[in-house]
Amino acid sequence: MKRILSLVLLVVSHLGLCFASSDEVSVLRELANRIIPQHAPFFSFQLIHGKADIFSLRSEGSKIVVCGNNAISMAVGLNYYLKNYCLCEVSWQHFNPVSMPSNLPVVKGVITREARVNCRFFLNYCTYGYTMPWWGWQEWERLIDWMALNGVNMPFANTGVEAVWQRVWRRKGLSDEQIRNFFTGPAFLAWHRMTNINGWMGPLPQAWIDGQASLQKRILQRERAFGMTPVLPSFNGSVPFSFKQKYPQADITQVSQWGGFADSYRTYFLSPSDPMFRELQKEFLEEQEKMFGTNHLYALDAFNEVSPPSWEPSVLASMGANISRSLTLADSQAVWVQMAWFLYNDKNRWTPAVTQAFLEAIPKGKLLMLDYYVDKMEVWKLTDKFYGHDYLVCSLGNFGGNTMLQGDIFELSEKIDDAIANGGRNMKGIGATPEGFGVNPDYYEFLFDKAWNTGVSDNRWIEMMADRHMGFQSKQARKVWITLVDSIMPSYIDEAGTVVCAQPAFTARYMRTTYPKTLLLAWKKLLSLNSDRAEYRFDVV
Repeated sequence: MKRILSLVLLVVSHLGLCFASSDEVSVLRELANRIIPQHAPFFSFQLIHGKADIFSLRSEGSKIVVCGNNAISMAVGLNYYLKNYCLCEVSWQHFNPVSMPSNLPVVKGVITREARVNCRFFLNYCTYGYTMPWWGWQEWERLIDWMALNGVNMPFANTGVEAVWQRVWRRKGLSDEQIRNFFTGPAFLAWHRMTNINGWMGPLPQAWIDGQASLQKRILQRERAFGMTPVLPSFNGSVPFSFKQKYPQADITQVSQWGGFADSYRTYFLSPSDPMFRELQKEFLEEQEKMFGTNHLYALDAFNEVSPPSWEPSVLASMGANISRSLTLADSQAVWVQMAWFLYNDKNRWTPAVTQAFLEAIPKGKLLMLDYYVDKMEVWKLTDKFYGHDYLVCSLGNFGGNTMLQGDIFELSEKIDDAIANGGRNMKGIGATPEGFGVNPDYYEFLFDKAWNTGVSDNRWIEMMADRHMGFQSKQARKVWITLVDSIMPSYIDEAGTVVCAQPAFTARYMRTTYPKTLLLAWKKLLSLNSDRAEYRFDVV
């Protein structure tokens, strides 16, 4: 009982659910001024108490009063009003306008909504490669606002990590040239950070390293101002070849080949049982805390699409235990955040016996698993709910940053409801893990709405989405979107095989033969409508 209570208190403290101050009201005022500046004076924000995340809405004279137990809850309440009363969307793209009505609709009575889960995770290593490598503060500021409005309180914050490593590797005697040649070029750093490749399209410019470090400080400051709990990186075992040369006594092996890259770009892996693993973990986390602070949640993915040095269960158990120990020795409050993608991607070798040995060697309460791709495989059902470890149910939805009209909303709804009902007490929340933003963003907004008791059915949600895209109620647009959601968006086949992403051809190689006709009919109906909304024009395109 004591262990369960300690775990609950730890999770609660990580998510900032116990604290609410007038600063959070100021954060919401600033948010309103950014996204709806002309209407911001007509919104009032108030803090209320709640054991779970909760918000309420009411009209008071000419003002809309948004209450919540913290800044994120108030932001979700604001977004609920904008979407359901103003038929207004706040896009995750900074250049999309926010179209508000001239007069704010009245809220009849008091609307109250409570969260079904307290943890809402967002982003993916790959998003930093396919979507974000060239982002500046303007793009990030809008995305953080979008995250707050959609209830995200656990963002993956992976920007600027190379600046931390540069400081650590310098102390280990590596030259700046060796260090910058270890890093890949900016667009490929996501895969460098996942132990897949080193050096490709390097060396990494120093100006880029310094600029990203400055950007990360702004990102984290804003996320923490909202009460979010950023998940920061940690040491996953990847070391430069120059480090191996300098410390030949260290237990370092080369990982398996990845993605067809030549041997010269392969990763070198320091064994977690080597004392230097704990040493590097401690130095990295201390340096990172100096630069960026900490919220004690650390992403650590050592075997992403590469093979561990051994498939022997006892060896993997030792690795899991040693990795966890390295985090705890560096930060007694550390929680290891691990994506379960490796269990899906290499499921033939990560057998139940191997997986169980690896996971059960890690102390309970020190690991949070991200069931990364429940769109395709619910790993929690194959691992006895991750053998008691805390986990989140996540939808990936987009591979390779491809442009896709994709996402099975009805199936996603069923899977989230099932996980909340049957996933056990260690199922702590949900998440979205898109590889890129070249996809229908409404799919992810639907996902995060499922984290709340909105009282809105799936079909009603789709109808309201269609109305928001048009800017007014439209039976025709609703029929179009029901068709798209029901027949087209679930058509995902592979990374290059969706209906609207397939290579041009005279034969329907990538799709079921009924899809082109269905899609063209929906398109024709959409073209017969007329709206000045950017969302409508985007749909047509």
